[in-house]
Amino acid sequence: MSKKSDKPKREMTKRQLSHWQRENRIQRIAMLVGAVVILAVLVMVGTGIYLGRYKPLSAVVIKVGDKEFNLDYYIDMLVLYGLTTGTQYIPYVTDIAVQQIEQNELVVREAAKEPYSITVSDEEVNQTVAERQYPARPAIIDAVRAELVLDKLKNEYFDKKVVPQAAEQMAVLAMFLESQSQVDSVKARLEKGESFGDIATELSRENNSKSRGGDFGWVPKGVLPYILGDTSNTVLEDRVFAPDTQVNVLTQVEDTKQAKNIGYWLIKITETKDVTATVTPSPTGTETPAPTTEVTRQVHLFAMLLKSEEEALQIKSRLEAGEDFATLANEFSQYTNLSTGTINGGDLGWKSKGDMGTAIDSVIWPDDPAKALGVNTLSDSIPDTSRTTPGGIWLIKVTGIEASKAIEGDNRTALVNIQLNNWLQKIWDDNKDQLQVFLSDEQKVYAVSKAYER
Repeated sequence: MSKKSDKPKREMTKRQLSHWQRENRIQRIAMLVGAVVILAVLVMVGTGIYLGRYKPLSAVVIKVGDKEFNLDYYIDMLVLYGLTTGTQYIPYVTDIAVQQIEQNELVVREAAKEPYSITVSDEEVNQTVAERQYPARPAIIDAVRAELVLDKLKNEYFDKKVVPQAAEQMAVLAMFLESQSQVDSVKARLEKGESFGDIATELSRENNSKSRGGDFGWVPKGVLPYILGDTSNTVLEDRVFAPDTQVNVLTQVEDTKQAKNIGYWLIKITETKDVTATVTPSPTGTETPAPTTEVTRQVHLFAMLLKSEEEALQIKSRLEAGEDFATLANEFSQYTNLSTGTINGGDLGWKSKGDMGTAIDSVIWPDDPAKALGVNTLSDSIPDTSRTTPGGIWLIKVTGIEASKAIEGDNRTALVNIQLNNWLQKIWDDNKDQLQVFLSDEQKVYAVSKAYER
């Protein structure tokens, strides 16, 4: 048998070996360059995403003590406002959201301290978040926690441990009148047998007393200012709870701070002019009506807004006796010129119909042009219930006094809320130096847009 010959081995020449090594080296370099390019692209994309999305969101915008809150957290607070009040209000609560974040942190922190020792569990918070179908985001969780803490603080501390179960109470009838002459007129009507409630409903210039027919019911000290909306104004309460208060005796007290829903104008026109404007009607169907011209009358208006009809009559008499309009306006007028921020001698500049409301329009532009106020003629007093002016007189009758009566219902709720509001104000005042805000206007705009996306 012949012996099988082995296949001869192929030998590389030095030139072939060198060529192969060079190609292999070029291939490795190309692969390395490709990998570097891919890595660079990934880094650039990642950096762009980080700088465009994550870095702005991680920027610290609020600090309460040592605790930091970033833009992402702030956006979620805006989302919560959108969920609770409506998304259309998000652009208007950008500053309120900052204060809410600060307050939430202070509430939870301070309520946990002695003597309150009020906390809520994660389970309670998570359950409430789930029941309301809120997103379980940190800002929303913290807001719900603060809300539950406040509820416990009201119910378990201020209600049970601070507000007494009983106190002296008065049964109060009161109406708010604009002047002494009106008080005297009302007293005469009451002496003739008219009902206090009927007159209060007709004439009281304060909304609560008007809607209640003057009847505030039984109230302990502290409730009346709360009902009237200004706990710093205790004029009515001080008179009601005065040591000399007697049952079923009319008393009165002047209150210069209480707002009332009426003012009285005195006006004067110094000149008039006609203004021509081009008006383009809205299209009807396929046709576009031709523009038309419209001539309107403008007046140069001087005006002062006074606190009562009695005061308006007194000022009118002084003007008719020759006193200067601008001087009296600067002293007595309650109306601030919107363009200057001052009373400015009562000079309101050029006005058109509709600029000052229907009360003034009815005198300058009445349905019967022949009855329009003339140039350089002083008007009579013009009542305007769309305006608010300060000051008046409370006419009061206390119909019952009890030295110790249980505090229940709305009275108890009012006193608990007063305690809670005072506590919130105190923790805010005590911790102002720990509050820092770094939020810029640009970040607010960005946050609003992101809140809408969420």
